[in-house]
Amino acid sequence: MARSDPKKQPDTSSLRAPEGRRLYEQLEQLLRVYVQEHGLRPGDRLPSERVLAGALKVSRVSLRQATVSLEVQGLLEVRHGGGIYVRSLNVDPERLKTMLTLRRRLPDVLEAREAIECILARLAAQRRTDTDLAVIDASLRATILDTLRELNRNLGISLIYITHDLTTAYQISENIIVLYRGTVAEAGDVDLVVKTIRQSPDSDAARVDDELGDDRPRHPRLVQ
Repeated sequence: MARSDPKKQPDTSSLRAPEGRRLYEQLEQLLRVYVQEHGLRPGDRLPSERVLAGALKVSRVSLRQATVSLEVQGLLEVRHGGGIYVRSLNVDPERLKTMLTLRRRLPDVLEAREAIECILARLAAQRRTDTDLAVIDASLRATILDTLRELNRNLGISLIYITHDLTTAYQISENIIVLYRGTVAEAGDVDLVVKTIRQSPDSDAARVDDELGDDRPRHPRLVQ
């Protein structure tokens, strides 16, 4: 593949000072035309930044904005201290414009989404029923239990699970400690402790019986 000779004085006669639109956009178009008219191929080198800025009668800062934009689009490659090179001729000139348009719209989209989510949250709180709350509670409880089982299964660790829900504790525990007013009321194997509670006349045995039942499903014991 033929390469430009960096020692040969480049022809910049086709370059003219830009007029009208945003300066960097005009410079982009002029540089594209320059690449096409001179038949530059990927790997060919453009004139230096100083030469291009002089031919276009713009500052090097303005020219740099255009070359960076074309680099993002994939047309040019700017090598710091090494010059400007053609990277690819198969580029979409609208690519950067689309990206910038989407970027400018993003704050508006996020603001609208935040407003809508706040309204939806308020309506959900106002219209919720006791059944909705029970479903949410059950879902959160299931998520917690699944996480505990996953930790035990994947890491092989024992866990301390603190809860007011005896049913949940029974489902996942091997050993259980029941506290009453800050002191240990019962402790030991979960089956024996639950049996003791059932037989105690001043406990919540009836409720525990109703919730657990004789044919209750048993889950892998995790908590010790």
